[in-house]
Amino acid sequence: MRGGRTHCVSTRLHAIELAALQSDARAAHKRMGELLRDVYFSDASVHVPPINLLYWQRLGLHLEDLHRLAAQLNAGQLTEDVRPMLARLLEDFHVLRAAIIGQPDEEGDDA
Repeated sequence: MRGGRTHCVSTRLHAIELAALQSDARAAHKRMGELLRDVYFSDASVHVPPINLLYWQRLGLHLEDLHRLAAQLNAGQLTEDVRPMLARLLEDFHVLRAAIIGQPDEEGDDA
């Protein structure tokens, strides 16, 4: 099917998007256009670093906690002061966000 390609599609990217595309293309040993075509038109997936999967799993667990908390709050079933738990969750969200986007926390280590 490669020989039959006669159309070209162009798009503008932000610097961050371009860097991510270049990084994924290098990791897949492909040109950027080839990677985009493969990901869009086939079952190929873009490389996700394994460490990020762990952070996303942690984030999912926290979101479940927040969902349960919201359900209890909406049902009028909260009997305890939830501010300490919310403060802890908020701090962990900040640490997780920094880790997911590749910024170390204030102590200089990753989450």
